[in-house]
Amino acid sequence: MAAGKISPPPTSVEDIKNPAWSTWFSTLQEQSNLNKHLSHLTTAVDATADKESIIIVTSDKTITLPAADISEDVNYYIKRVTAAGAVTIAAADNIDGAASITLDDNYDAVQVFCDGTTWHLVVEPAISPDELDNVTNDAQVKKISSSTDTAIMRWDGTTGDLPQDSGVLVDDSDNLYGHGSLVVVDSTTSRTLTGADNGKIIYFTNSSAVAVTLPQTSTEAIDAGFQCLLIQEGAGQITVGTQGSDALNAADSLYSSRAQYSPLAVHKRTAGSPNTWYLFGDRA
Repeated sequence: MAAGKISPPPTSVEDIKNPAWSTWFSTLQEQSNLNKHLSHLTTAVDATADKESIIIVTSDKTITLPAADISEDVNYYIKRVTAAGAVTIAAADNIDGAASITLDDNYDAVQVFCDGTTWHLVVEPAISPDELDNVTNDAQVKKISSSTDTAIMRWDGTTGDLPQDSGVLVDDSDNLYGHGSLVVVDSTTSRTLTGADNGKIIYFTNSSAVAVTLPQTSTEAIDAGFQCLLIQEGAGQITVGTQGSDALNAADSLYSSRAQYSPLAVHKRTAGSPNTWYLFGDRA
């Protein structure tokens, strides 16, 4: 019974030491906010919670919360202590809009609170030490059992949330090594670079002249620091140009590859409108 709905005290009994007073006061403690010293109970069976308490559930069972209209300001602390199955907490008046919640892992614990209309999840299931040591199938936290010292972490694309080692290392002096560049073969005669080309090596194989365009910001917003290696693998000479008012700086104003197999390196010095680009390499 919620606070404000407690039966009147036994006023006809003058002696407050009378058992009737003791019974009334115990009921008041159990059914009102005066019951801050919660007792606990342990159960291995399906049960309907009948008083504000800490409930330790030791089997694959369902705990049903009482009706909200008789449970205003009531809290329950429910903990799963079983490795088998799952503990379900159900409420006819819902818990955060759901008919039930589940404690999926051993040692999960929650606190639920009733406002007189519905139940609220106040504290979500805790992550236990057992979960932290074995989280391969846990959606909340992931870790790997071993790792390579100084390796940069990457994610497993199958599960989407499992970390794994990479071959790229950052040593204790902040030196980055072990990384390669993505190789792209382009057989066309024109290409406008994009942000996704950052760090790539692009081989141009066409026998005709190739035009590579460095985009202005309105075409493609590329951050400063962008760099890309262009290699003339075919007979077609590569010529690099810009859009709009962007500036392309190259020694002796040479913007084309010199011959077959000549490399050109593109670097973006500043980003904005206009951009500033640099071109290096075996140029003509």
